[in-house]
Amino acid sequence: MSHFEFFMVLAAVVVAVAMTEIVGGWGRLLRTDAKVETDWLYLGWTSFVLIASMVYWVGMLPYQSFTFAYMGQVWLLVIPTLFLVLVAFALTPNVPEHGELSLRDHYLSKRRHVFFSLAGFIFLGWSSDVAVTGFVSVREWVYPAMMIAIFLVLAQTAKPRIHGALLILTLAIHLPMAFFEMDGFLARFTS
Repeated sequence: MSHFEFFMVLAAVVVAVAMTEIVGGWGRLLRTDAKVETDWLYLGWTSFVLIASMVYWVGMLPYQSFTFAYMGQVWLLVIPTLFLVLVAFALTPNVPEHGELSLRDHYLSKRRHVFFSLAGFIFLGWSSDVAVTGFVSVREWVYPAMMIAIFLVLAQTAKPRIHGALLILTLAIHLPMAFFEMDGFLARFTS
């Protein structure tokens, strides 16, 4: 097994824990006898975490041509995925067997945990790329700075309209990534 294959398996396991928590939470919501008040913000942000998990994992593919000389380089790239796990656990409510559950109330009560962790994920993901590969162009600062600013605003406000508008903006940024051609995606990093 190459260093890259080891690294990808480790990252895949951590990302899978986050994705399993989100999808498992959806399953528990569907199975409960409790009256669940669904919320589009909750569903939208949990969907974003799934998308971000997949995009981050696929974004590690360019490292297949990178030589890992130190174990710390692997940890620098895996640690941001741990923040996705924290986000997934914060977003997933304890689902009661009976009674009522408002997903909007749960989402808003956990917003600080969720969005400070997402800001940490973006910051650590970007800074680990810089530390491992040395890329430091100004263009590479725009995305992380914008996403961190969005997440810090969302952590501080409980206004659903702001959360909705920034959810739409965030999804508009990330959904097109699902339609990138893999060869073109990899070529941007390896050329």
